[in-house]
Amino acid sequence: MREYDLFIDGTHVPASRSYTSITRDPLTDAAVSEVARASDRDARRAVEAARRAADDSGWSDVPLTERGARLRGVVDLLFERQAEIADLDVAEAGVPIRMSLELAGGALASARDEIDLATTDYVRQDDPAPLARPYGVAAIAPAYDAPFARAVAAIVPALLAGYTVVV
Repeated sequence: MREYDLFIDGTHVPASRSYTSITRDPLTDAAVSEVARASDRDARRAVEAARRAADDSGWSDVPLTERGARLRGVVDLLFERQAEIADLDVAEAGVPIRMSLELAGGALASARDEIDLATTDYVRQDDPAPLARPYGVAAIAPAYDAPFARAVAAIVPALLAGYTVVV
């Protein structure tokens, strides 16, 4: 069984109250993973860490083309692990494997397209509205029915825009 802690401020940490949840395969009811359950205190710590990262890292000041290149590298790595990601979606969300592979692959292909579009000279030069400066932390809560695909669809544009993200 896989075990997952919270990832806050660059470190894997247990939930402050040591609460966990067991995820189960909806088909067999077998335990798939034990996941740390964040409390309000943990959520505040995560948002504070993301805020510090936004202020200290200069991520929003990194040129859009460089942010895009870095995100493209992450998306490419996720493509390499697409089968593993799909297997986890199958086990935890009960999504059929064929659909899970299509959802994961589609989300990653869309992320690549979004990055490519946002970082083209055509878009950056001809956009009449200047890019807004990010001013906070984006909070993402992916839906249960396709958690990976929905997370990618929310996280990539937020990071591309220069936000830090708490999921």
